Amino acid sequence: MIRTAAATMAFTLGLAHPGLALAQVMPNKIGQCVRSRITVISTRLDRTPGSGSAVNYANGAFQVGYETMLVIENSRPGDPVLICLVGRDENCPKSYRPTSTFTTTNLRTQGSWTLSDSSHSC
Repeated sequence: MIRTAAATMAFTLGLAHPGLALAQVMPNKIGQCVRSRITVISTRLDRTPGSGSAVNYANGAFQVGYETMLVIENSRPGDPVLICLVGRDENCPKSYRPTSTFTTTNLRTQGSWTLSDSSHSC
């Protein structure tokens, strides 16, 4: 199990705010968090082992990375998660959607990962 200070903070925050509704929209300010549930765990490239990790959430959010992450593979659909915005690309051309980076903590396993909502930044 991966346990970091960020995981501990997020897990504690999740317990401190049990009234947060599941499947909220994604946070838009750095440091904000929302609760959701995992719906799909997959690879970055559909059905291509070793291509990285990807995870979808009940609130429509998505995270993807080039590295296969055991902490994600140890998660299951239905697991409750706390998703916190930790970064956003700045100064993107107007034709690009800024990539956001989120730290997600699985509230069942207490494992955490930090990935973006796109495999490419602007």
